[in-house]
Amino acid sequence: MDQFNKLFEDLGVQGAAMGQSLDQVAGSSVDTREVDKLLDQVSAENGLKVTGELSSAGHGKVEQKTEAKASTVSDFEAKLAALKN
Repeated sequence: MDQFNKLFEDLGVQGAAMGQSLDQVAGSSVDTREVDKLLDQVSAENGLKVTGELSSAGHGKVEQKTEAKASTVSDFEAKLAALKN
């Protein structure tokens, strides 16, 4: 029973620590206007055009083509067969 009480107390302490950490992360959000202003400043200093291009960047997974792999493998097999002959 003592072991259960100790584990329960440890769990409570860990839960409180996680709660505090999450509160700090959620409470320290950055103002997007400040970030945009900083990006504009850096791009102006370096002659870059960033405005409007970041929002058009794609989201999600990049499609991978498996046909290219298959043809490469068959090319290697053909070369190997030619070497064997």
